[in-house]
Amino acid sequence: LDVVVEGSAVPVTDVVRLERIADAYNGKYGDLFGFAVRDGAMFGADTSDPALVFELDATKGFAFGKGDVFSQTRYRF
Repeated sequence: LDVVVEGSAVPVTDVVRLERIADAYNGKYGDLFGFAVRDGAMFGADTSDPALVFELDATKGFAFGKGDVFSQTRYRF
């Protein structure tokens, strides 16, 4: 199944939300990325550049089924 979602990408700057995202990554991947939130941004363990975090404000989506029978579906949000 292939999925395409269209909409506007909005930067996430809320510290509480960034901390939840960093915790989720660190919980799943351990120290691989080592995300931490400081100065209102999310940073990886080995960089001084902030990670860009976006929220998608979805307006429509498409799903394409593959295999013996091909299909497609459109969604509106």
